[in-house]
Amino acid sequence: MKFKFLIIFIFIGINLASLSLQECFNGIDKNFPTSGNEEIYQKILSENQSELNRNWLPQVFLTSMANYSSETTAIKLDLPPTMNVTFPEADKDREAISLEAKQQIYDGGVTSIQKKLKEQETEMKIYKNRSSLHQIKTLAASLYLSIILLEKTDNILQIQSENLQITLKSMQARFVEGLVEKNDVQALEYETLNLYDKIAEIGFNRNTALTKLTKICGLQLAENVNLEIPQINEQPAQRTFLRNELLGLKAQSELLDTQIQLSKTALFPRLIARGSYSLGKPGYDMFSTDYHTYYSAALSFSWNIWDFGKSHKKRLTLAFQKKLLENAEDELVMNLENQSDEFSEKIEFLKEKLNRTKIKVELMESIEKSFAAKLQEGTVSTDDYLMQSNKLMKIKTEQEQDKLNLLNAKIQQILLRGGSI
Repeated sequence: MKFKFLIIFIFIGINLASLSLQECFNGIDKNFPTSGNEEIYQKILSENQSELNRNWLPQVFLTSMANYSSETTAIKLDLPPTMNVTFPEADKDREAISLEAKQQIYDGGVTSIQKKLKEQETEMKIYKNRSSLHQIKTLAASLYLSIILLEKTDNILQIQSENLQITLKSMQARFVEGLVEKNDVQALEYETLNLYDKIAEIGFNRNTALTKLTKICGLQLAENVNLEIPQINEQPAQRTFLRNELLGLKAQSELLDTQIQLSKTALFPRLIARGSYSLGKPGYDMFSTDYHTYYSAALSFSWNIWDFGKSHKKRLTLAFQKKLLENAEDELVMNLENQSDEFSEKIEFLKEKLNRTKIKVELMESIEKSFAAKLQEGTVSTDDYLMQSNKLMKIKTEQEQDKLNLLNAKIQQILLRGGSI
């Protein structure tokens, strides 16, 4: 008994399993392979910033040298022999081991600008990754709604099949009584098999789409999961787009401004402190022949006061690139506005069409019901009844398709603007 209850519980749990479109989007944000890239980009930025901060730490080098020269500096004076004076001579060999240090004091602002560039490059990568995920969400929304449409169509066909089964049994009974021809029964049997094929094909297509949706969202979905129909509130038309592509172009434009700022630093002065501590000979005393320690300290100043316009040319090139980005942004906004207008027109068209379709469905339901009664009476042929039945099925399917197309147009317009469901 416990085993039976367990099976019933699991069965009910699967039937009650549901998924909303927002939950699907959340699954993409959490489980899609590239969803974790943003965190990785931030870690890379942190490492890059740490590396650039080390520009202000002293650099220490251990060097050694061994050198022999064929001649050295000597003092040669023509003195009288009576003057017993000798002058020291420098050794022809030189040996030293040194510990050298170099400390950057002022770099013209290069390091701080490079850190800013790294931040902007990371920002661009993040926007690009978000844009990619946005495209995945757009695909997921289309799959999600296509599954709902297939389920709606399946429901219509199931009802149609049940009605045909009832009509077929009635006609089979009348055939036994000799009231109808055999071909009338066969026509209904043939149409019933056609419906079975359509239902099977819809089931296959639904399972295929559901498998794709499951992989995209990274969620474990039951085969008979209930997809909730999104409730979209009517939103006033807006011309503002919060797309990551536009934010990415803006970030890229700011990066070019920073690169222009960096190019100016080529003409800024540099100041570096240097120091060394050595053991060797002869050292700074050229005539010393004993190993000893010696040291030195210095400030190194450099200033490139003229580069023949090289940095200016670079800034001009960057300015032209920025203009190209502005043109690309204007083009993207224009395309987005055109697509948004197309969605708005499509939404209004589908609303009007659905109002007409509702009336057509009511008319066809009345006509189909009338032909079904006449078929039982034998006043119309099976072909005539099937023609009206198929018309009803077609208009109901079209109605559900237009409802989902209307919902899809609203969702796609929201996503196009960079909004959330």
